[in-house]
Amino acid sequence: MKLTIQKSSVFVAIAMTIYTLLRIIARTSFFRDLIEFSSREAIWYSCEALLLFSIIVFGISLFINRKQIPLLSKSLKIQALVIGLFLTFEIIYNWVSSFLHYYYTNTIIILLFITIWFWQFAFITPPKLFPSKYLGKTSLVISITIGIVLLLMLTSFIHVLFTGHVIGFGLTYLINWITVITFCLFFGMYLLDIYKNKRKD
Repeated sequence: MKLTIQKSSVFVAIAMTIYTLLRIIARTSFFRDLIEFSSREAIWYSCEALLLFSIIVFGISLFINRKQIPLLSKSLKIQALVIGLFLTFEIIYNWVSSFLHYYYTNTIIILLFITIWFWQFAFITPPKLFPSKYLGKTSLVISITIGIVLLLMLTSFIHVLFTGHVIGFGLTYLINWITVITFCLFFGMYLLDIYKNKRKD
């Protein structure tokens, strides 16, 4: 079965939906009272692993199909630009603020926007396909990087399973940053490729 951009984007949309819903539900006292801490941690890391894996698959599909990238509609381009700018602001703000964790409200709002964007993207009928100069290569680098993070997650899980102690790696902190930077690069490179292709035409 050929790995297409559409199929992999559906995978990301599903993973984003699950991840975003968990972020919303996790804030409720009902969730904390109903599920014990260890189970909450297991659910949380499972959803994060699913999201990261979906991004890896999506990144590989973009690299494989880099000569046939869908041209975005005007609406999706505007949304991508807004999301990209918002993510850039979040990265700069948190960098200046000594790497503070993202505020829950802002995070959930932007996650909802990204989720909605991917559901739209998964079912668009592109008016045109174009070769990617930047997005394909960037996506491959991102997939490899996230693959390393997933390997660290697996190593940490096995270590906890056999020893009962957390090995560390600062994964919660790392995953927060790598997810935001990944989507920021994705939207940025996508729009840059569209701009460069438009100039050629």
